[in-house]
Formats: sequence, C-alpha cells, structure tokens
Amino acid sequence: LNLSARFRNDAKAAQPLPDIQLSLLNNNGDILIRRRLSPADYLFPPPPSDRLITPGEVLTISIDFKDPGYLATGFMIDFL
Repeated sequence: LNLSARFRNDAKAAQPLPDIQLSLLNNNGDILIRRRLSPADYLFPPPPSDRLITPGEVLTISIDFKDPGYLATGFMIDFL
C-alpha cells in the first residue's frame, strides 16, 4: 500500500522536520501495523539532519508499507 499526504507548517517560525508515526487500524480501532519514520524515511532525497520546514511551507510525503489485507479500514498519522 502507498499513503500520500501533505502537511504544512502553520507556525510563525521554522521548525525541525518531524518524525511521523503511521498506524493502520481495523474497524474496532485496533492497530494492525505501526511504523515510526524519520524525515530520511519519508522524503527523497533524504534531507540534511538540520533541515527545517519554514513557515507556510507544504511538504508532500509518500509512504509504502506492507498491505495488511481487507482488515485495514482506517489510518492515523501522528507527528512526533
């Protein structure tokens, strides 16, 4: 499966790129798969470790993960 998402820095100051935690959920909200990704995992080419996301900047990410089958009915993205 592939999940594509966009996020924007709505703060007034530049911020470090976040780690992202992606969870796939079943109908009961139980977690089927959970992955924690660093910016080097979700951006290509991998950004320098001191890369900041500037105010108003929008990033598009694409994440591939193993298909859990028909049990996955939802997902949750957390910025860490």
